[in-house]
Amino acid sequence: MKNLFIYLATVFIWGTTWLAIKLQLGDVSPEVSIFYRFLFAFSLLLVFCKIKGMNLKFRFKDHVFFFLLGLCMFSVHLLFIYTASLYLISGMVSILFSLVSLFNILNSFLIFKKKPEIQVLFGACLGLAGTVVFFWDEVGHLSFQSQAILGAGYALIGTLLFSLGNMVSMRNIQHKLPLIPSTTLSMGYGASIMLVFCLLNNASFTLPTNAIYWGSLLYLVFIGSIAGFLCFLSLVSRIGPAKAGYATVFFPIIALFVSMLFENYSLSLTDLIGIGCVFAGNFLVMFKKKTVLTFNSGEKLANEN
Repeated sequence: MKNLFIYLATVFIWGTTWLAIKLQLGDVSPEVSIFYRFLFAFSLLLVFCKIKGMNLKFRFKDHVFFFLLGLCMFSVHLLFIYTASLYLISGMVSILFSLVSLFNILNSFLIFKKKPEIQVLFGACLGLAGTVVFFWDEVGHLSFQSQAILGAGYALIGTLLFSLGNMVSMRNIQHKLPLIPSTTLSMGYGASIMLVFCLLNNASFTLPTNAIYWGSLLYLVFIGSIAGFLCFLSLVSRIGPAKAGYATVFFPIIALFVSMLFENYSLSLTDLIGIGCVFAGNFLVMFKKKTVLTFNSGEKLANEN
């Protein structure tokens, strides 16, 4: 039950961050907004760790993986996703990013030699198919010209980077590194990477007076970054990256309902069919039948994910 709660919290949080990101676009460049987001999130988590007396001293080797996590999950992947949005409609970017679930299954097999369960693989594919059906009208208007192909390439690179970040997180979990301190330092590295990128590109560190920008930034810091990533990384540690990654297939559906509330979006029959496929795939990934393990002593143990 606790896994399900964390999973639903992750889906809800990241399903609502798309609107907050959209509200940030305009006066401030994406790379600067990403820098602000993770700088503030890192600072708040650092203060929390200090207040709680959490140990922030780790081996150099662990810091290397914190840096990699910051690179893949807390900085560069967002740059590619933002850039992809310049060339592609948002629905197509969402579809491509939902491939994280399949990338996680593949990378878990390649890196950790973890063979995917047929049920999980089928559920992820069904959910992805549902997302495609859901955005079918937008997909149908996609023109595969050079800019569209370039945008798809950016989106896939960003998606792959996020998936690799999941693998780094799994490595940290296997080495029993504490979640909050390791996430804090990784966000610090992510903010540092974005700062260097901004300086190299002569980005303007604008401080807008727009209340909507600051409201969306605070939402992304407290809810999207601190709560969202801690929930997601906790989910990775509990159910593995393959199942946790399926949240990325599910959160576009939440984003739709947010659009219905704030952008006057209306559901079509195609939308409902797509939502049904996503729910069915979600059920297959998150739940499986109980299996009974029999030991030499004759004792039996029910095992359920």
